[in-house]
Amino acid sequence: MKKKLVLLLAAAMAVGSLAGCGDSGSGSGDGGAGTADGGTVTDEEVDPRFKYDEPVTLTSYFEISPAISADWNQENWIEKLNLEMPKTMDELYDVMVAFRDQDPDGNGQDDTIGMVFHNNFLSAGLGDAVGLFNGFGAYPAIWVKDGEDKLKYGSIMEENKAALEYIAKMYQEGLIDQDFSFNDEVKASEAAASGRAGIQYGLMWNANWPLNATVQNDPEADWVTLPLPSATGSEARPQTSPRITGYVVVNKKCEHPEAVVRLLNFWVDKYAYSGDEYNDYLVEDANGVLNFPLHWVMLKAWFPLKNLTIHQHIVEALEKNDASSLNAEELVSYNDIQKYLSGDIVTSYGGMKTFGNDMSAFDTIQHYYDDTLFLMNEFTTGPTPTMGQKMSTVTDKVMEYYTKVIM
Repeated sequence: MKKKLVLLLAAAMAVGSLAGCGDSGSGSGDGGAGTADGGTVTDEEVDPRFKYDEPVTLTSYFEISPAISADWNQENWIEKLNLEMPKTMDELYDVMVAFRDQDPDGNGQDDTIGMVFHNNFLSAGLGDAVGLFNGFGAYPAIWVKDGEDKLKYGSIMEENKAALEYIAKMYQEGLIDQDFSFNDEVKASEAAASGRAGIQYGLMWNANWPLNATVQNDPEADWVTLPLPSATGSEARPQTSPRITGYVVVNKKCEHPEAVVRLLNFWVDKYAYSGDEYNDYLVEDANGVLNFPLHWVMLKAWFPLKNLTIHQHIVEALEKNDASSLNAEELVSYNDIQKYLSGDIVTSYGGMKTFGNDMSAFDTIQHYYDDTLFLMNEFTTGPTPTMGQKMSTVTDKVMEYYTKVIM
C-alpha cells in the first residue's frame, strides 16, 4: 500500500522533473523522463505521437456533474403549515409568504423570511437566483441560441424582465433580506444556518454547508430539493455550462512532453480502480476517515458525470443493501447515509442530502438528466479578445442594473 501511495503522489507532484522542464527550462540531466515505476524513458522509447517541436497544450474537458441551481426547501416547514411542494412560481410565492407570516419555526416571533438571497445572485452557488430566473425561461450570464440559430447573451433576454419583477416583489414584501445587496454568500448563509429562511436556490454541495448547520441548530429541520418551479406552463430547464477542469501547458523546452500524458493516464488508471486495488491508495484524514488523496494531485482528469454516477451507484447499493461494488470514494458517502438512516442525522446530513435517495440534490439532477432538460451554455470556446477586455465590465453592469431594478 505504501509503495503504491508513494508512486501516486510522486507521479502527481513531480511534473516538472519528470518532463525535464523545471523552472530553468533545462533537461532532467540524464536524457530521460521519469516513469511511474521509477525508471526512465529514453529518446528511442518515446512514442512518436508525443514528440513535439512546438509548445504543447493539452486540454481535458469533463463534466464532473451538471452544476445547476437547485430549489432547496425546508420540508418540515411545508408539512407543519399544511402546504404543498411548490411547482409553479405562484405557488413558490405563496409558500414564501406563509414562511414569513405563519411562524414556521414556532418561536412566537416575527423573525422568518421566505428565501436566502445574496448580492452576487447571478453566480450559482448558495442563495443565488439562477434557478429562479430559469423558472421564467431566462438564462442570465450564459449564451443561448435565438430563433435564427445565432448566439445571444442570456442576460439581455426579454424573459429576464418577469424574473426581475418577481424578485422586486419579494424584496418589497420582505420575503428576502432587506440588506441583501450588502450580503455575500457567507453572510447570506446565516439565514439558512440559523433556521430563519425556508428556501434557497443553490448547488448540490449546499447540504454540506450551510444546510447542515440548520440541522445542528434544529434536528427537526429537513431540507429537500425540488425541480425548479416554473412560470411558463412547462417544466423549467436548469442552465449549466461545460465543465473544463483545466489546461496543461508544456513548454517546448521540455525534453519529454509525453511524461505529462503518462501522468494523466496514470491518474485515470488508478482512480478507475475499485475495491482493494482502489483502497490501496487511501490515506487517513485528521478525523480518521480513509479518503482518496484527490486534493494532493496536480494532474488529474475526472470521468464524465462522475458525481451523478456516484449517486447512481449509491442508490443501487441502498436498494440491494449491498455496498460491495462501491469504490472507496462512494463508500464514504454510503457510510454517511447509513449513519443518517440509523439516526445520526446531524453529522451525516451532507451525505444523505447530496447523494442519497430521499429528495437529494442528485435525485433532482438525475431527473433532469433522464429527461434531457439541461439548458447548456452554447458558447464553448475560449473568450474572444473583446470578451477579455470588456466582459468583466459587462458582468458588473448587469449586476448593478439588476440590483437597482430589484430595489
